[in-house]
Amino acid sequence: MTYQEYAKKAAEEERLTRFLDAYNEVTGMRLTVVDSGERPDFLCAAPDASTIGIELTRSPHDYEGKNHDKLWGDGTMDHHDLLAAIHDIVTTKSLKLKEADWRTDKTILVVFLEDYTFDSYEWTKTAGIESDFAECGFMQIWLADCSTIKPFNAVRLIGLHPQDVWGLHEQPSLDGKPFG
Repeated sequence: MTYQEYAKKAAEEERLTRFLDAYNEVTGMRLTVVDSGERPDFLCAAPDASTIGIELTRSPHDYEGKNHDKLWGDGTMDHHDLLAAIHDIVTTKSLKLKEADWRTDKTILVVFLEDYTFDSYEWTKTAGIESDFAECGFMQIWLADCSTIKPFNAVRLIGLHPQDVWGLHEQPSLDGKPFG
């Protein structure tokens, strides 16, 4: 394993830990990692002993644009633009999910928003958007908003699919005083 491959896997494991902590907090379900690899990135055991795959991905990375926006902007992106990028990611991953070498039938897709967050969460109250992901093939789709890592040391989860996980959820770890 090259250093780059090792570093990539270590970063994936850190993202997974953040997701699993938030997922347990939001859903009450604790998933336990049993294997790592590809297609999907991780296999987990659910409390009922079923196997659930976790596929991690991130929003497109624009290093120069991100740095400019962090210096001169507030790190947010118009929700229409960010949702369009997320839709493209889900579509691409859905195609990979159908390939023969995918290791499990039940997979959760987690899209990490590392470079940008939404300018507003009002879109989560708009009816109809959630049906955009109904035919994706994933058991669940979550966005992991990383803008809360520095102040609260946790990611904010936003459910995209299915309907019963749609939108923002109560996360006590994001309540209270930030940075302390």
